[in-house]
Amino acid sequence: MRQTEWKLAPLDEARERFLREVRFSPSVESVPVLKAHDRITAKPVVARRSVPEYPLAAMDGVAVRAEMTVQAAPDNPVQLSLGREAIWIDTGDPLPDFADAIIPVEQIGVVDEQKVQIFNPVPSWKHIRMVGEDVCAGETILPANHRIRPIDLGVMLASGVEEVSVWKPPRVAVIPTGSELVLPGQAPERGQIVESNGTMISGYLREWGAVPDYCGIVPDEPDHLLQSVQSAVKKCDMVVLNAGSSAGSEDFTVSVIRKLGRVVQHGVATRPGKPVILGIVEGKPVVGLPGYPISAYLGLQWFVRPLIEKWFGVKMGEANEIRVRLGTDVVVKTGAEDFVRVAVGEVRGEMVAYPLAKGAGVASSLSRADGWLRVPTDHNGWKAGESVTVELIRPRGSWKSRLLVAGEPDAGLDVLADQLSSRGFTLFPLPMGQEEGWHTLWEGRCHLVLSAGDISETKKVEMKDPSWVRIHGWRRVRGWMMRSVSGPGSISKWLRQGAQLMIHPSGTRSRQWLEAQWADWGINPEDMQYRVAANDRQIGAAIAAGAADIGIGCPAVAREFGLLFVPAWEEDVQFVAPKDWLRSSMGRLLMEELQSPSFRTRLEMMGGYRCGKSGEMIGSF
Repeated sequence: MRQTEWKLAPLDEARERFLREVRFSPSVESVPVLKAHDRITAKPVVARRSVPEYPLAAMDGVAVRAEMTVQAAPDNPVQLSLGREAIWIDTGDPLPDFADAIIPVEQIGVVDEQKVQIFNPVPSWKHIRMVGEDVCAGETILPANHRIRPIDLGVMLASGVEEVSVWKPPRVAVIPTGSELVLPGQAPERGQIVESNGTMISGYLREWGAVPDYCGIVPDEPDHLLQSVQSAVKKCDMVVLNAGSSAGSEDFTVSVIRKLGRVVQHGVATRPGKPVILGIVEGKPVVGLPGYPISAYLGLQWFVRPLIEKWFGVKMGEANEIRVRLGTDVVVKTGAEDFVRVAVGEVRGEMVAYPLAKGAGVASSLSRADGWLRVPTDHNGWKAGESVTVELIRPRGSWKSRLLVAGEPDAGLDVLADQLSSRGFTLFPLPMGQEEGWHTLWEGRCHLVLSAGDISETKKVEMKDPSWVRIHGWRRVRGWMMRSVSGPGSISKWLRQGAQLMIHPSGTRSRQWLEAQWADWGINPEDMQYRVAANDRQIGAAIAAGAADIGIGCPAVAREFGLLFVPAWEEDVQFVAPKDWLRSSMGRLLMEELQSPSFRTRLEMMGGYRCGKSGEMIGSF
């Protein structure tokens, strides 16, 4: 039965209400300090001995009694006998019983093997680490509810603490639901999906200090799901269900939670992540996450992580935010708080962010994302070039070695990206029409543009500036990809008869060529059945899966997907970049890789590419 009534709550309100409803009584356990890294202290940790336990030398030199140096002067040095009045000592050595000061080695004159000269008096306890200077016995060295770091392990051991009381971690049941799911390692048949969210959820639970209990896949059967939740509640401290939280005919999670306990909230006003279920069963929190990977990830961060923080009584860190300039427009609908995944790059000393693929099921975009752009409920978005705040999910600065390449999509960029990655740089393609790519470069929102075919005379006039340079990329073959021959007649006839076509974005060279062919064939684009894909590989995958019949691509992608390839034209591909950027470390590295034999060999071995001039300067416009 489908649920059609949703009473959505704002994210912050739903989280606060849910956390108020939850009560935890975690138990305490004692663990060896050697195994206590990342655990949370349950009570203050007190030093059992002082550090240091006895006076130590703070410098290399000689240990002396200060009163023996009172008369010392540069013109009247005091001589001390080694072994009786002075002893050579190294940093960290215990202070001899007779001594109360250290004279540094550079301030000593050596008379012979038996005597040294002292040129200045030294006060008592000079250059000596006193007992308890670092830690005193009985002193609190760690507070309660503190996450134990590597440095804390060292301090505890030095202070004589060998075992520490920590909160026992919560055991969290992970229950993926869905009759269409199969375990990792099994080959999915048509209509089946590999269960991957459970691994992702379990990984984050471990990272946050919890113990995941993976309960296995539960089919879409209410009785089976009810038994699984009952069992999980008895043996675990929290329960996380994945999928079955929406309003589909086989989404039973909310009714099961309601039957076993109570539902605190079903649905939050966010996009993605809306169909979250927050419930309590036998006093334990039960969270139903949506099945789409991005929605599951967000629900986990929004509701499960705060539960674990409440269990331990410790925050895992506030959101790390940066200001960035948007590389492209961000357009959303009002009515829900949107969370847009973005990748960040640094261009001309300024942070630039690009939205990634939308959709709650596009998990790969999350693995590529640097952060989230949070769009308020009543906001439609922002224009390219506007300044916005991004919440980071990667370490700050991880984007500094990222090369942003706008313009023509090309499989050759994959090879170049792999070459650059071995040198510590990442290449981030920004597929878009060539005109849009030029504009993005001029506005300082990318490092360079990849352009295919001849550059128009109009464009050359616009770019007539010695500060811009062109660089040979490669020469490529383009043509038609299809599963088999186009049947009776020509490709144009096949398209007229309703063949499903996949095409590149507007403004790209492949799209321009195709539109010219339509005009030559007398085909009205409005009569065509087509869908847009970002690049050759997406088109090849769709054709191979039977979701399309034909599309433009390259020989390498056609071969990768077992498709027939019919050549149509050849063209040069070139990079355009600011001349001063080429002198940067990133620019010099790009030129080195384009000219390297390994890059040229790898790209030509793919088929359909020639790289004889790769990396050569064409010159300015």
